[in-house]
Amino acid sequence: MSRAHDPLASPRAAQSAHVLAAALMEFENAKHSYQSGNLRLAKKQSEVLLKKYPDYVGALELVGSVLIALNQPRKAFEAYATALSFCPDSPPALLSYGKICLQLGRTEAARDALETLLKLTPGNDEAKRALASVHFECRDYALAKSLLTEILAQIERDDDATEALLRECDRRMDIKPTGTSIATVSEKNCVLGDSGSDYERAKVFHQAGECARAWECFIAANRVEGRAMIAEWQSEAEQRQSLLAEVRNAPTQPSRPINSDAFPVSIIIGGLPCSGKGALEGLIGAAPGIKRGFDSHILNKTLLRTLQTSRCIPRPALSDLPVELNSDFLRFYNAALDRHAPGANGFTIRNQGIVANAHRLSFLIPSSRFVFMKRDVNDLTLRLFMEDFTGQGDMAFTFDVKTIRNQINWYYSLIDILVEKFPKSCRVVQYEDMIDNPSSIVQQVRTLCGLGLADVEPPQLDDERGVANPYIRFIQTALS
Repeated sequence: MSRAHDPLASPRAAQSAHVLAAALMEFENAKHSYQSGNLRLAKKQSEVLLKKYPDYVGALELVGSVLIALNQPRKAFEAYATALSFCPDSPPALLSYGKICLQLGRTEAARDALETLLKLTPGNDEAKRALASVHFECRDYALAKSLLTEILAQIERDDDATEALLRECDRRMDIKPTGTSIATVSEKNCVLGDSGSDYERAKVFHQAGECARAWECFIAANRVEGRAMIAEWQSEAEQRQSLLAEVRNAPTQPSRPINSDAFPVSIIIGGLPCSGKGALEGLIGAAPGIKRGFDSHILNKTLLRTLQTSRCIPRPALSDLPVELNSDFLRFYNAALDRHAPGANGFTIRNQGIVANAHRLSFLIPSSRFVFMKRDVNDLTLRLFMEDFTGQGDMAFTFDVKTIRNQINWYYSLIDILVEKFPKSCRVVQYEDMIDNPSSIVQQVRTLCGLGLADVEPPQLDDERGVANPYIRFIQTALS
């Protein structure tokens, strides 16, 4: 091929190649800093690179690794979640995301990511070991043992850590519940010593079945962290009530038929944390043709792109999108779908805050469908109270049992209004029904989305129904 006909010889192509080479060089420099132990410099270099290229998955994964080394797991979680929103099938991001979710106590999300990774790379022993740890943490010792045995059968070298965890699985499976409680508490208290947080101690006592002591630790942990955050949440009560009125008075519009365009249907899963969003996404995503977006940022990025392209001041809320830009929003969103889920029939998005924008999104993305998770209020109250949401402003309500219950009631009221206003595009899934009959729930969601039947065996789900039963008297006392 002559230079005159070589597309790579054009000035524009040469400039693009130069930009890519420069970006790769910056990435390699940051990677070298990380490997050399200069974590602060690596973090700075990666962040500079991401300002130029926000969707650079390699840089996001590197930032996550650096943040883990700097003992900043929550920020690392955000980096890996963002990486997966751009590249949901990235094995390094899935593995690291699964591990960091386990570290943060988000066992449901950890299991989802690691199971997805093992579908992509069935022989990944590191993923199997991490998933075994998730099962162990959830006290599914038989499942953990199965994975650990599989790992040891495939490797020739000694693996002391895997063998030790396997022996512990055997021991836990042989011990009766009462004995397990005593042994678990004594062992973990020895490990924690005086340095364990109240959250850690509470979870130890909870796993051991010592509910009174667990509750005392949960109260202590939330008392220390929550005073200022609860005050902030209470100050926004008027805004929450205004949103109920706004949704109640929102106009309705017939949903566009699912097959009216060539793009996958957006299956938007809303619900409070610990309500089962991840489990539902795992069920839906087990069928062929469904691309899982995890905690995708596709909507936020589409909003930002729409505003920036139109030279508008970037705003974080869909309510700030001018009506005249609605068609641009849909065009950019469809382009993003085409990148994230080529050839798919459906693309899942899960997000707690999506419930506040569902009435807007039903107009912006007419072929979108919404599935809202509900769960027994006592079980959900306990689970939210158990988790450490320090530093997460949108979770300020979780530091007090009364504010948790108020938020659940408000959230469920908003869901009820949405389902009543948009019956053709919104459904409620009850966590307890999902555990009882997962196949039925999957078919209900697929029918809502116009996807037809799927003859797929649903994955096994953790059954946490009734988890709050031993705590009912404590919860009722706190609510009185």
